[in-house]
Amino acid sequence: MPVRNMGAAWMPGDGSLSQFIEEHEYSPRRALRKQREKEESNTWRTTQWGNYNKSLYIGLDPGKKSDYSALIFLEPFLPIDPEQHQGKFVYHLSRIQRLPLETPYPKIARLLRKAYNQAKANPDWDFIYIAIDEGGVGTAVADQIVELIPNADITRVTLTGGLRPKWNDARNVSLPKPQLASTLIALFESRRIWVAHEDKKQLEELKEELETYQMKINTQGHDLYGALKTGAHDDLASAIGIAAWLAEDSNGGSVPLFW
Repeated sequence: MPVRNMGAAWMPGDGSLSQFIEEHEYSPRRALRKQREKEESNTWRTTQWGNYNKSLYIGLDPGKKSDYSALIFLEPFLPIDPEQHQGKFVYHLSRIQRLPLETPYPKIARLLRKAYNQAKANPDWDFIYIAIDEGGVGTAVADQIVELIPNADITRVTLTGGLRPKWNDARNVSLPKPQLASTLIALFESRRIWVAHEDKKQLEELKEELETYQMKINTQGHDLYGALKTGAHDDLASAIGIAAWLAEDSNGGSVPLFW
């Protein structure tokens, strides 16, 4: 996935071919979320970039022993120009954090609790949604997090095969890897993820991941997604992907599928 240097903000360039499949099914909680936001918040946060709807999507990809853990923040906003992006949300990637290898899972859970409590105290955000990739490390880490912040709106994501997501209950979704990859690539290619970050090290790590992120078919005919080069990582990309998918699903966006 090539990256174009945009100065303070950057994102991958154009060039991907895609076919979009419209998804008309609503997730179990989308209508409830939108009604709650409508009833509880009548104000948006206006900046020079656009109008933020005061929602925050947190993505967490807990790593295994040889993988990093990643924590990211996405903030939806509508650009000042109403014709830009056809009225769709742009997502401000406002936090990028990769944790050291072998960070204990209880420490990861406490870090997320701290980030959540800080976000709750921030007047910029009225609604906070958390997406956790629990497939790679099992349910134990997600269980710890739910126990630490029981009142948080947490979606537990398990990456699977297939094409269509399946909500197992209101807080658990089986998300096909093609949906994750397509959401991630489509948002970057359409410039709907906006990155403005001062930590150059974290930016370089993200750029490196996006440049090595791939979708390919192996010799057995199976599709593969992620960092397929030896020694490469995709933890930040995965954390962004699950948070972005949840945001698009919650905001009524159509999730594309790349062929």
